Amino acid sequence: MSLPSWCPKYDNRKYDSKTGEEVYCICKKPDSGELMVGCDGCDDWFHFSCLKIPEKYRDLVFSFYCPYCAAGITGPALTNGGKLPKTVWKRKCRLPDCYRECDSTTKSKYCSREHGLQYMREAADKLYLPGLNKIGLLRQLLRETKSLEEFKSMGRGRLPEVNLPLSKEKYDRIVQEDQHLQQLIDERDQLISQKFPKLNDEEIQVNTYIEWVNEINERLSPQSSNQATSNRKKSKASTKVTICGYHDEYSIPCTANEFTDRIIELRKAENTDVTSIDGVCLKTKCGKHQDWILLKQDELSQQKNSLENIKRRLQLLINIRTNQLGILFFENQNRALANSGQDTIANQNPPDVLSNQPDGVKS
Repeated sequence: MSLPSWCPKYDNRKYDSKTGEEVYCICKKPDSGELMVGCDGCDDWFHFSCLKIPEKYRDLVFSFYCPYCAAGITGPALTNGGKLPKTVWKRKCRLPDCYRECDSTTKSKYCSREHGLQYMREAADKLYLPGLNKIGLLRQLLRETKSLEEFKSMGRGRLPEVNLPLSKEKYDRIVQEDQHLQQLIDERDQLISQKFPKLNDEEIQVNTYIEWVNEINERLSPQSSNQATSNRKKSKASTKVTICGYHDEYSIPCTANEFTDRIIELRKAENTDVTSIDGVCLKTKCGKHQDWILLKQDELSQQKNSLENIKRRLQLLINIRTNQLGILFFENQNRALANSGQDTIANQNPPDVLSNQPDGVKS
């Protein structure tokens, strides 16, 4: 991924060469009190204005990655196999002029109950159809639903299973034939069915291999057999001479007992030229693979967090697209009613909305 056209090339300066002040952002200027956001990848701070992000989005940042981390120049892409991170935003309140986060405790589409009521009032005011009794329509919807909770859930996802004078078959066909929505669903399903299991299998393999290395090092550690020896002798006897144990594929060649015997035979033969057996590093002080266990475990943890973020983002996009298709369906229903001049929606033959889909929808 390349940098945006407005973003300058990466500059690793942390201090101004003339004043000695700390500098930040893509502009490499000191902190002047202007609104900034911290990057979760490189830990640098960036001005909203420099990133061309409106300040009204300040409360909607979930996880932010600067242009350099998003392009793989800095940040986690350098250590996690080149996988580029993406900025994730919180769900915005559905009211157009509100830029607060949706109430996650109630899984609402609004930041508060007041804004939910305001949105519905404004939506009702926009609904103008000759001869349509809005109160009568609401009463009909209430009669057709079994409970208040079912009525409140209408509009989320697909049409509810109630006997409404609407064409559920038409709506289902729009959803199923929308290529953009199906692509998002396929990506989410592939993530769940393939990428998550693959990462879990890798984690199990790595943890099993680490346990194998730890068992070998325990076997290689001399134990004092005489419980009555002095503290000095105990300390000397308990000194561990361990191996690095790194293997680039985390593959176990044999049992820990067999591998330990092979190492002991090498040490008895004083064969210092052999630094590995079957790809397993035998060095006692290895600078090349230092802390490889902690680094690998941290890498797996970051990959899991990244997949979880991608999954949440895909589900959010699926919900948004589904809502768009639902709005499109009802708008075409209402438009057909207005054109026909009917006073009610009873016995309405729903229009074929597939010929009038929003941008990005392909049949």
